[in-house]
Amino acid sequence: MNYDKVLDYSKKISNIIAKQELSEEEKNWLTEETVAGLKENYNPGFKKYPCPITATNQPDPNNEEVITNPGCSKSYSKLDCLGRCNNAISGSFHPKIVETVKSHLDQQTLQQYEMLEPLKVLLSRLIAMITPGDLQASFFTGNASEAFEGALWLARMRTGKSGVLTATGKFNGKTNGSNKTIPGKISQNIKASQPSQYHQVPFDNPDEIYKALSKSTENDLDIGAIILKPIHNEGGVYVPQDDYFLQVRDICDEYGLLLIIDETQTGIGQTGKLFAIEHYGIVPDILCLGKVLGSGIVPIGILTSTRAVWEKISNNPFIPVAAYDATPLACAAAITGLQVILSEGLAEQAAEKGNYFLPMLQGISSKYPELKSVQGKGLLIGLEFDDHLFCYRIAQYLLESGIPVSITSRNPSAIIIEPALTITIEEIDHILEALENALNQETAN
Repeated sequence: MNYDKVLDYSKKISNIIAKQELSEEEKNWLTEETVAGLKENYNPGFKKYPCPITATNQPDPNNEEVITNPGCSKSYSKLDCLGRCNNAISGSFHPKIVETVKSHLDQQTLQQYEMLEPLKVLLSRLIAMITPGDLQASFFTGNASEAFEGALWLARMRTGKSGVLTATGKFNGKTNGSNKTIPGKISQNIKASQPSQYHQVPFDNPDEIYKALSKSTENDLDIGAIILKPIHNEGGVYVPQDDYFLQVRDICDEYGLLLIIDETQTGIGQTGKLFAIEHYGIVPDILCLGKVLGSGIVPIGILTSTRAVWEKISNNPFIPVAAYDATPLACAAAITGLQVILSEGLAEQAAEKGNYFLPMLQGISSKYPELKSVQGKGLLIGLEFDDHLFCYRIAQYLLESGIPVSITSRNPSAIIIEPALTITIEEIDHILEALENALNQETAN
């Protein structure tokens, strides 16, 4: 086989990657090739959805860039209310984090797991300084799903039990174990071939947990842990009652269960506190983190727990190690990412701006019955509409106004707003105005 065509094509792409600015010809070529590849080579399901394509190659430090939708000829100024799927709470490509990553690329970016890596150890010390209670021992993974897998594994090692209670409508990732905690058709093909050790109960209902544990005792279901998110945010945003987690903590202590809290999308700072679980005044046994500390630049997952929970593997600490656990590069980005979050007071900013944003959205909801629910904490906010097609049209209007938002994967009638915590009050006002304009337009039709 002659690979000349492959080499020429890859060189053209590499040249585009290396450029700070693209010519109109290069932008058009990139758009055309992306659309063609979407139709012919990429995940076939994606071509059913309107996918914007980034048309510039230079990120704007103010969290804006130009995007082009292949389905139309317009370009839009982009105010990201996705926060890069909660990856970039400090804004897109924060210069301090980018500089750290660039500097570290000239150093060792991978290492043998038998060798002690200082940045991993130093990052674990920093995590111990900010986590609540006695969560003092950490391990780092390549992404959040792997951290969740590690939490399941650690709980089984500690308790000797494989059964887990989880809440309906929760999403923890797409790996093998995390998929088993997801209800519905999305994971049924994976779950069908595996024995069920995961038992679901309604969120924000302690009585249902008691019922499930009573059944587990009767049927010998061997439950050793409860896994929850402090705020549900996949089928919309659902904030539990203030005493819910206090009761869950008491239940875990009564039955000798480990409480695993997944803060992948609620930490660090998005809800107005470094950890959303701090809103409820309890400390879990295991905490999962991800996304945020990598700032959308380098992926990382974090699993932190008490020393007592880790004790079971003290004789063989290499059990959870993989070839691509969090690299020194990822740890370097995470250390600077945490520094940015703390030095710029991003959690405090989220609390302050959320206290402005949320009541304004609730005021809009009171005028439009089609917007039936607004919930959230800090800058993690959910809007639920009474019809999924209406919801889609609102989201499309916002996109065309330069404000991309996320329609949730498990509730097509709900939108999540989770902007970078650096968003300004003026930008929030712009979002509010665009949303009200969208509602005016759609309710008039």
